[in-house]
Amino acid sequence: FPEASDTELARRSSNIGLVLEGDGALAIAVSAGVLRGLNALGLLPHVRTLAASGTAAVAAAAFTYADTLAVPTDDQLLGKFVAPEHLTHEALEVAPRGALASAASADV
Repeated sequence: FPEASDTELARRSSNIGLVLEGDGALAIAVSAGVLRGLNALGLLPHVRTLAASGTAAVAAAAFTYADTLAVPTDDQLLGKFVAPEHLTHEALEVAPRGALASAASADV
């Protein structure tokens, strides 16, 4: 486990692992929503290990390997948390370019 020797990672995170799993396009959106929710609650920085399977791995990979020049913060990458009762198509359209939500809400 290479992260075991990373004292900075051990200092700033807890020994918490997160697994995202699921297949299909919905799994990407749900996984992005889980990451967004954990970020909004202030819990995401405590996650030390992230694993994923199926198409949920697309969201995990986008989060892990995001271009920090294009989206320098987790808030920008994951987008602003919107409570379910306030979630509208218009709210999805305001996702900044490069955010995970912008791909999920783009017209195809």
